[in-house]
Amino acid sequence: MKLRIVFFIGISLLLLTGLSFVVKQAANQPPTEQQDAIVYLPIVPTSNNRLVVEATVDGGKSGYFALDSGGSSKLLIDSAFFYKNVDTSGLVEVRPRGKMYYWHTYYEGNVNVSIGYHSFNVSHIEVREWLPVHDGSNIVGIIGEEPFLDKITVINFQENKIAFVDSLQIDSSYHAIPFLRYAGLVEGAKNQRFISIGGFSDKKGNKKSGKFSFDTGNGLTGVLLQSSFADDLDLSTKRVDDLKETSFLRWEEDLIIGNDLLATKVPVRRYRKDAVDIFSEHKESNGLIGMPLLKRYNIIADYKNDVLYLKPINIFYQE
Repeated sequence: MKLRIVFFIGISLLLLTGLSFVVKQAANQPPTEQQDAIVYLPIVPTSNNRLVVEATVDGGKSGYFALDSGGSSKLLIDSAFFYKNVDTSGLVEVRPRGKMYYWHTYYEGNVNVSIGYHSFNVSHIEVREWLPVHDGSNIVGIIGEEPFLDKITVINFQENKIAFVDSLQIDSSYHAIPFLRYAGLVEGAKNQRFISIGGFSDKKGNKKSGKFSFDTGNGLTGVLLQSSFADDLDLSTKRVDDLKETSFLRWEEDLIIGNDLLATKVPVRRYRKDAVDIFSEHKESNGLIGMPLLKRYNIIADYKNDVLYLKPINIFYQE
């Protein structure tokens, strides 16, 4: 009897030890995106395909800000909102108001921005009397790549929520797309990330790929092409729309993101021959990938390890 009791006690101790080890191991593992350990913040629904969140500047009144991972400005902000909420005494005006620049002012210094629990400082601020958001929305500012830099950004477009975490377990339903970086980028765009997109056909019948900026600030189209890249494409089999009220031509492509992620019927635009191409000076980039394509996926942007994870959610968004 004594031997039987000792045996059961021994087995129980082994089980408890094993369970304790498993619990400790689980506690030391990064969370998954489904776990309660991740605190999500709401994405503000808009009609303009932008990634909008509620944020505060220097602890003032909150407002709606678009997150622009492709933006060169660290913080671009409406002048009325800025001067009501920010003490400028610690900032240095680096481009004084003048005849050419009466509509915007540049400051350098440290301004704190908080998106819920995610707080960070920005050192370059552009204050404008108007914002490049021509849709009548309540957006008061645009935040550049700063929120993405030191956190893993988890974006769930199915449930309109976003989170910023230090570590994360990535499940196998995500496609891993390497982020590309270039040392020769101009100042102000040193942290910009690019991804490879293929599936285009050139005029010789060859498949063609390019490097495209990851740009959550572009709600215009799925992929916007640099003119020099687009000039070499064969569009003879495409239905190309001339958007006469704008500067663009538009059509659809079946494209490959990274190595193997197929994206069908992607809205693509290029500048018309008579329009000014804003990408003409960007030698590192062949264009950008914008929100009408990015919103087809749940996104995990890991800037620390230079990987973009995309999970198809079978939702197609219009331009």
